[in-house]
Amino acid sequence: MFTGKAWVTSYDAEGKNPYPLRATTTLTFLKIIDHPIVYIIGNNKKTALCSVIQEKPFADIPASFLLTLNGDIYIDEELSEGIASCLK
Repeated sequence: MFTGKAWVTSYDAEGKNPYPLRATTTLTFLKIIDHPIVYIIGNNKKTALCSVIQEKPFADIPASFLLTLNGDIYIDEELSEGIASCLK
């Protein structure tokens, strides 16, 4: 879904929150832009982000592409407190 030829994809994330219908850019799109800016919010992203930071394989997370980009990643305060343990 995230690695096809399309630049944008949609999906149903039913059960995650009251707004299940999602649209997102794909890895195909993110690989062609010069300087991506990524903003990650919420402590529920801690496991995925820690796996990326520690360069551990984590098959189900699109965030693994972050290791290949030359860009900026911003996180909110809640998440920054949550990932402190994986930075040690």
